[in-house]
Amino acid sequence: MSSSWVIDFADLNRDDVEMVGGKGAQLGEMLGAGFAVPTGFCLTTEAYREIVGRKNDVIRELLPSGDLEWDVLQECGAAIRKLIMGISIPEDLEEEIMAAYDRLPGDEKVAVRSSATMEDSLDFSFAGQHDTYLNIGGEELLRHVKKSWASLWTDRAIAYRCKNSIDHFQISLAVVVQKMVSPCVAGVMFTVNPLTHQRETLINASWGLGEAIVSGKVSPDEYLVDGESFAIKDIVVSEKKLMMELGDRGVVEKPVGEDKQGERCLSDKQIQELARVGQKIEKHYQGPQDIEWAVAGDEIFILQSRPITTLNKPLKNMLTLWGNKTTGDLLKDKIVYWSNWNVRETLPYPLTHFSWSAFNDGFFPHLFKKFFGLKKTSKLYPCNHIIDLVYGRIYWNMNMVYGHPLMGPFASAGIDQIDAQAGRTFRKLHKEKKLQPVKFGWSFSLLFFAFYNAAKIGLSFFLVPWVWTKEKMRQRCEVYWDKACQFESLKLEGKSNVELLEAVDDFFQYSSNYWASSFLLLGYGSFSYDVLVFLTRKWPDITPTKLVAGLPGNKTTQGALELYKLSEMPESIKQVFLDSPLEDILPILEKREKSEDGKEFRKRLNTFLEYYGHRGAKEFDIAQPRWKDDSSFVLQMIKNYLQLDKNDVTPVEHFAKMAEEGEQLVAVIRSRFSRILPLRKWIFNRFLKHTQLYIPFRENPKYYVLKCFSGAKRIVLELGHRLDQENQLEEARDILFFTLPEMDKVVKGTFADQENLKSIIAQRKKEWQENLEIEPPFIVRSDGVGVIVDEDEQKAGVLRGTPVSSGKIEGIARIILDPQDGSAFNKGEILVAPFTDPGWTPLFLTAKAFIMEVGGVMSHGAIVAREYGIPAVVGVKDATKIIKTGDKITVDGHTGEVILEDVPLEKS
Repeated sequence: MSSSWVIDFADLNRDDVEMVGGKGAQLGEMLGAGFAVPTGFCLTTEAYREIVGRKNDVIRELLPSGDLEWDVLQECGAAIRKLIMGISIPEDLEEEIMAAYDRLPGDEKVAVRSSATMEDSLDFSFAGQHDTYLNIGGEELLRHVKKSWASLWTDRAIAYRCKNSIDHFQISLAVVVQKMVSPCVAGVMFTVNPLTHQRETLINASWGLGEAIVSGKVSPDEYLVDGESFAIKDIVVSEKKLMMELGDRGVVEKPVGEDKQGERCLSDKQIQELARVGQKIEKHYQGPQDIEWAVAGDEIFILQSRPITTLNKPLKNMLTLWGNKTTGDLLKDKIVYWSNWNVRETLPYPLTHFSWSAFNDGFFPHLFKKFFGLKKTSKLYPCNHIIDLVYGRIYWNMNMVYGHPLMGPFASAGIDQIDAQAGRTFRKLHKEKKLQPVKFGWSFSLLFFAFYNAAKIGLSFFLVPWVWTKEKMRQRCEVYWDKACQFESLKLEGKSNVELLEAVDDFFQYSSNYWASSFLLLGYGSFSYDVLVFLTRKWPDITPTKLVAGLPGNKTTQGALELYKLSEMPESIKQVFLDSPLEDILPILEKREKSEDGKEFRKRLNTFLEYYGHRGAKEFDIAQPRWKDDSSFVLQMIKNYLQLDKNDVTPVEHFAKMAEEGEQLVAVIRSRFSRILPLRKWIFNRFLKHTQLYIPFRENPKYYVLKCFSGAKRIVLELGHRLDQENQLEEARDILFFTLPEMDKVVKGTFADQENLKSIIAQRKKEWQENLEIEPPFIVRSDGVGVIVDEDEQKAGVLRGTPVSSGKIEGIARIILDPQDGSAFNKGEILVAPFTDPGWTPLFLTAKAFIMEVGGVMSHGAIVAREYGIPAVVGVKDATKIIKTGDKITVDGHTGEVILEDVPLEKS
């Protein structure tokens, strides 16, 4: 036996886990760091291994094998504990334990706690798995040392290790002997709210020993303290009828006097002092902590601290890339808030480096240069980079967005239109000063620059209805389409690698110029629609969304209708679709091209793919295939449309009906305006014209830019093919795992690790694959702390979201997580989706109603639903998890409610 088996707290620190377990090491660490920890000593894990470990063979035979049966586990656990209690502690070790006990100051009563080697770690807390014994004294100490050893084999501890695949014999157990504190108040404290993951301290407190809270025998007071200002945010005082305190032997229960049952346990000063101590401990350990504490007299004692393992663990690959190195420098000392509002609808999945770079290094810099005149030499050039790559996905850097000298003031209102949930949440975070916008260095010239550009944008906005006629829009679109076709058919032979990259940059420059003007059109269209809503607000029977249903000119809805028209086919072709597996349809049609029917249908299909084949699922990811690359989705939608029978209203007829109903509603509204005061009627007519002209344009920039994506991808893959030929890549597509600036360095031979391109790509592919398995949150903080999202209050059986298309309808739900699964969608079902992009639009044609987990009134899904005239509610949290396929539900596009028939609502 070694004398090193008994060690005082003062001689321990956090690195001694293997010697004294998690609890013992943390107590020594906190005492050494100056925290008020009651003194004590530890009996090391070596003592357990040498004394109890000799019985491991017997213990192994007693352990249950195979699947765990609780009654068998209880029987085995009891036998193991009995075995350990029968072991004798060597006499010299008994003497050393008692000598250390006698050296403790003051009262001789102690707490005896178990401390396992994996306990209180970042991965496993083992909270409540091993036993603690309070108010132990004299010779009883030795018996409770053995009881602590035996508690490694409680039924619950054995089950916990089995559940977490932990080897029973890799864990050892130390015993902590700590001087008892006789508190007037005690409890637990979490330095991050474990319920909301907010940066706030949650304190539970009750009279007497904290054991009353831990054992669940009393409902404690609850105090909530802001984690930064230490302001007390909330106090809930409970009726505490029971308390636990030290008795002559052990702990006794005692009733609380009536005058103290409803009294607060802690004063404001004590609450704030506790919170400050908690934050100091968290800072010391560099992570959120679960802390047991006690107040004795005027002093606060810390009895134990462990990491909070129930919080969402920070996921790997949180920040993949800053949009710009300067962004990281500007935010070095700030908590960064990232959010994927808007892009979570169109880009909710991990991107290759090229797809990410297309937006960050290609599109946005040119767009902002067009809008704001920002060049690389400008001090405000970092404003161009408001997106970062987080979990492999595009996230808006909200510190940059709100700090943007031109965009910032309008961010809140703009976000509300696209994603109502994001708007509410960030408005609150900004108001509470938790979101700290980036502050760019200002000067008179920069201030003038900002005002000048703001005025320029404002003037352009004002001029939209006077300059952008329908004919001019049509002409501009035709020019852009021709330019996109040129990119797609650009001759690549004979161009150098550098010239190829210059051609890609030309694409982004041209596309951003087109999109910049489109933003003004969309903005004016949204403004005009808001005017219509305002003018008709006092007429509850008027539904403004019907004024924008069935509008012509939207390329996305037009494409879906053209796809439907392909299902109007001769009977001979129809039978091919009805009788053949999906993969056999094209080969059969190719054989029938000699027939008149076959030739005609193939021509129609080719024409559709010529004009719409550049679209597809996940279409904003340049690396993804398009309908023209894989037409299986197009063929599947045609098969689905064949479900319609002669008595069904076709999507084309329905669309026309929506347009007719809109015209009838316009007539009703006009008739209600006063003839004596015609100004309101004139304003209505004026803004109705602008609404119906510009609102459909919301989707059109995507149509044209995506046509250019094909050309950009073709150019980049040619570059990849050349590098593959030079044996720098494994295959041509590997080029997609480099950003545009990296490609430039690779082709010039200046890349920092030019000799290891293949290994770099292999690592990035691995990270991309890992990110596919992750479902990152809607809002991410750079410190890994969760953010509570502002949500509508829910009631049982009802989900709430944002109403975006009027009407109330009952039907059967169909959960679709990916448009490629559209074959499962049947006509007349209610489409429930996590998000949508234009690749989903063909599914809307036969949907009865639409529900989406994200979005706002101007999100893609909302616009398409309004144009098709189907009831829709968006921003319905966890809709695809709570609602099940086959559920009978009601969608109310007026109130934003989704009513679940006989389905209990469980808040996640």
